[in-house]
Amino acid sequence: MLQLRRHPDYSAAIGRDDEIPALLEKAQRLLGVAKSGLARAEQSQSATGYNDAAVLARRARSQFEEYEQRLQQAFDRIAAERAPPPPPPPPPPPELEPEAAIPEDSPLAAKAVGEPPPAAPPPPAPRRRGPSKKLTQIADAYFAGEYEQAVALASEAGLSRSRERAQAMLLRAAARYALFLLGGEGDYALRGQATEDVTACRKLDPDLEPDEVAFSPRFRDFFVATQ
Repeated sequence: MLQLRRHPDYSAAIGRDDEIPALLEKAQRLLGVAKSGLARAEQSQSATGYNDAAVLARRARSQFEEYEQRLQQAFDRIAAERAPPPPPPPPPPPELEPEAAIPEDSPLAAKAVGEPPPAAPPPPAPRRRGPSKKLTQIADAYFAGEYEQAVALASEAGLSRSRERAQAMLLRAAARYALFLLGGEGDYALRGQATEDVTACRKLDPDLEPDEVAFSPRFRDFFVATQ
């Protein structure tokens, strides 16, 4: 990553894509939260604390990888703009004389008449509808460790599809539970709000469960224990 920042086009790249510095800032902030969680886990020798820190560290790594990818794409665009233009295409070949018509009594004509028409191409597969921009913003905020922003975005989302509303409630519950843990596990009003979010999530989509890679073990246990 340090080599990328020493690239001669680094300033030009971040000037073209203002999200690149924001991605780096999110990655560094998330890594800091992971280090703090690891330090607390080492003091208390908490297995769940170690697992939570590992989840946060994986999110930080993913954020750093996205930052490097966006930066490299900007470098490639700059290099492509500096490259010389491609040579002009070659001139078209001269037009050929039309072939003579095949006599009707020719075997070739009989063969051509007997061949079936070419099969029609298959219809294109229907495009799957992806997540909405609002739900993506909530997820980005949560996985970047910006839990307060994730709560605010989920509270104002106004999503139309019940599946997405359930996912927003899941993310808001996870964000509130993370704030409860980071605050020293003393704000039981905040924990109660996370419980209400889990209940709302289950009503909207009873089959929705927190992913074991994306969410910490403590939150998954909290989600399962909440009736």
